[in-house]
Amino acid sequence: MKLMITAKSQYLHKLRKCFPTFGSCEKLYLIHFKKFLEDYLIDFPESTYGDLIREFGTPEEFIDDYFRLIKRDFHKKKTLLRHKLLNPFTFLFLY
Repeated sequence: MKLMITAKSQYLHKLRKCFPTFGSCEKLYLIHFKKFLEDYLIDFPESTYGDLIREFGTPEEFIDDYFRLIKRDFHKKKTLLRHKLLNPFTFLFLY
């Protein structure tokens, strides 16, 4: 049990340190991941820090995946916004 808590604490601590900024989005993402990690550790209670790295990747890889996800969502929102703004103006210019 203590091994599981130590591995979890160590992994979460290193994850937290890898974020260049830590705003509300990052905090929420980390809270959700922490719940997922706790569920994983219930299924595999003897997991070590090395096991967590094999399962989820290094903290640096995890953060890279997070920023790829954020970047993709940002571009998706930007594209949607552009279409919402351009469509009415296009309509006005055509008539």
